[in-house]
Amino acid sequence: MRRLLKRGFVWVLLSPLAVSIAGCNKKRVQVQPLPVPIVVTRTAEDVPPPQIDAKPETPPPAELVIPPFNPPPRPPRRSTTQPAVPELEPEATESKPTTPRVAPRLSPAEADDLKEKTWLAINTAEKNLESSKGRIRTAAQQDLEGKVHAFLAQAREAIAVSDWARASNLAEKALVLSRELLSFL
Repeated sequence: MRRLLKRGFVWVLLSPLAVSIAGCNKKRVQVQPLPVPIVVTRTAEDVPPPQIDAKPETPPPAELVIPPFNPPPRPPRRSTTQPAVPELEPEATESKPTTPRVAPRLSPAEADDLKEKTWLAINTAEKNLESSKGRIRTAAQQDLEGKVHAFLAQAREAIAVSDWARASNLAEKALVLSRELLSFL
């Protein structure tokens, strides 16, 4: 057994030595020799004399014909004018049901509180907008001012249909945004 271990140990030591001595087996490219050029000399007797014509026949120059450019058709533009709406009879418009709005039923005391709260928020938001007038604004501040105006308009629409809960909510949003606008300026 010891003998086998000694042989294995010797092989382990000698195999890297054998590989390093042998080197890598590279593929060698064989180079083909260049062909030898053949030189041919001609004598004056071998070359026929050039023929000279009185009228040289040259083809007419080719004409370049460019077909006209036809761009692909564009899709039709939407018109900015409203299409004509046919007149409906008055009976047909009256029979059309209105879209019902879901609004909470409020007691008279709750409705009065909401009315007061709504008008107070609308008036305060308008005062805030008025006090910020004439100042230079960034694009974000102008956008904020537009949102305040939009909320106020929606609040007034809700007041017109006596939806005081919605009107109060929209007026509060306008008030918060108007205060934020004032804090920037």
